[in-house]
Amino acid sequence: MNIKDILSDVVKSADLSDENRKTLNDWLEQFENVPKEQQLLNTIEQLTAQRDNAEKSLNELLYKNNVAALAEKYSFSDKGYLEYLCKLNNINFTDDAVSKNFMLKLQSDAPKFFKPVLQAGSGVDSIIDTGHPHKDYQSDDILSLLNNAPEFRG
Repeated sequence: MNIKDILSDVVKSADLSDENRKTLNDWLEQFENVPKEQQLLNTIEQLTAQRDNAEKSLNELLYKNNVAALAEKYSFSDKGYLEYLCKLNNINFTDDAVSKNFMLKLQSDAPKFFKPVLQAGSGVDSIIDTGHPHKDYQSDDILSLLNNAPEFRG
């Protein structure tokens, strides 16, 4: 038997004045509502925590997306390190000028993290120009490349 049942029995069987009986009945009604109210408060707390976690996750994903876009735009090789640097420097991605200045400074301070910009030069075109036969090679077909490499004798 719980306290609510005991008090209910006391209210019914005890020799109480009308005022005391009404006070105890009012208190019992409030006592009955407490678990429901507490359950509602717990549910609200759980939903609030879930909302806050979802918002935090969304903000983290948006931040990572902004970092990835910045890394792609400026050919930065390590997105994880760039994310660390952006957080360390409180980079505001909504201001393009701030992002650009940050990346240009980073490029001058630490160029090893940027992918080199390659331009056409002495590649396949020079082999074709020299008269050597041109064949389309797959980049993963190293054995074929070695077998078809021109010989130089000097």
